[in-house]
Amino acid sequence: MHTMSIPRLSLCLGLFLLIFRLETIEVSAWVPALRNNLPRTAATPYRRHVVTSIYSTVKESSAETTSTTETSSASSSSTTQRQPPIAVPMPTIQYSVPGMKLGWKENGVWMDEDGPRNGPPQNFWRQMSDERIFNSNLDLIKDLLQMNSFDATNDDATNEMITRLEKTNSIRVPTLNRLVLGDWAPIVRGGKLVATAAITTAIDDAEPSAAADVPYRFNTQRTAGPKLAPKTHYGTFDEHLEPGEEITVQELSSSSNAVASSGVLEMPSNKNENKLVKGYENAIDGDLYIGGITYVTRYIMIMRQEAQQQETTEDKKEVVKGPVTEIWMRTDP
Repeated sequence: MHTMSIPRLSLCLGLFLLIFRLETIEVSAWVPALRNNLPRTAATPYRRHVVTSIYSTVKESSAETTSTTETSSASSSSTTQRQPPIAVPMPTIQYSVPGMKLGWKENGVWMDEDGPRNGPPQNFWRQMSDERIFNSNLDLIKDLLQMNSFDATNDDATNEMITRLEKTNSIRVPTLNRLVLGDWAPIVRGGKLVATAAITTAIDDAEPSAAADVPYRFNTQRTAGPKLAPKTHYGTFDEHLEPGEEITVQELSSSSNAVASSGVLEMPSNKNENKLVKGYENAIDGDLYIGGITYVTRYIMIMRQEAQQQETTEDKKEVVKGPVTEIWMRTDP
């Protein structure tokens, strides 16, 4: 009995040691696999999050830079863009004899506001002359406002209309006439059309009235202050200008009277000479030259570039009128 128990004991001890080694190998093979997988699984989404955040930040920063650049460019370009136009009503007729009774002929009978008359009312022929000038001046303005552009060298129809008006000019030196002073709206500026037709409605009137959309207005006055001529039975007016007399030209922007730019010039002695308005600046329409006025009334003013001498086939020189550079519309009330 005692001899038989030793082998059995050895056998049991050997089986126990074998089982213990198998379990130890199995555990040692499983643990490293678990250690290698867990950190990789946890690290992967973390690295993705970092990359995404960096990309997003770079993208947003780039977008902000682009937006800033675009805003800066827009801001820079806006300095050379026109402001919203100003609607300026068309001039109304101004009669030479204030307060006169207007006359007309109806079914062969002369009339005025008091009824039938035996003949033309007093000042009737002056009235007709005033109305003819007014209508012809407004026809030119309306014609220009319907155009898309103005070509001072090729637009035959409009140039013909301008030439007809210039031929009716009765002022000896239009450049020095008192009518140059006052408030104006540019229709043609620097040889190009800057105004368009507009429709406006008066506050106390339901009917629409004609108007012009202009980029700005001009005010021209003596730099030294007003200088009035002796009173006449027609009223009191500015004195005519003299050669070398300084005038100030102001550009009035928007619907207010804010001065956007200002300059001065000495009125030329030569009625055909154009003179630079010193100090005046306009980034869009450029320098302003005043002079060479060929026609001026209570409603419009036309200026031309200085006339040029041109050789003819007979070795003679011919004076050729310069192109139209400025057409302004009066905005005085």
